Amino acid sequence: MATPLSEDLRIRIIQAVEGGMSRRAAAERFGVSPSSSVRFVSEWRQRRATPGRTRRNRSTRQNAKRFGPCPKHIKFVTELPMTGVGKVDKKVLKAGFWLLGRARPDGRIAN
Repeated sequence: MATPLSEDLRIRIIQAVEGGMSRRAAAERFGVSPSSSVRFVSEWRQRRATPGRTRRNRSTRQNAKRFGPCPKHIKFVTELPMTGVGKVDKKVLKAGFWLLGRARPDGRIAN
């Protein structure tokens, strides 16, 4: 993946084109693709702002939906409960976190 071009380079390309240079000549002078030069100048003329690269991170709400809610408490145990075949018994572990009579995230009431 290509690295984003600096804001300074974008501004210099725009200034060169606004100063009379063609978009293709400015692209060649600054060592960028002609399509990038055309895009920078057209966005500049539409919005009067340099087209900065936006980060496309997921919001924390989207991450919570994707990975589930973050734990509020952490409980350390000295020994993990095991099933008969030697796997960790997750049901026993999870049951220890829910208070009796309190609703769980899936809507069921813990017994």
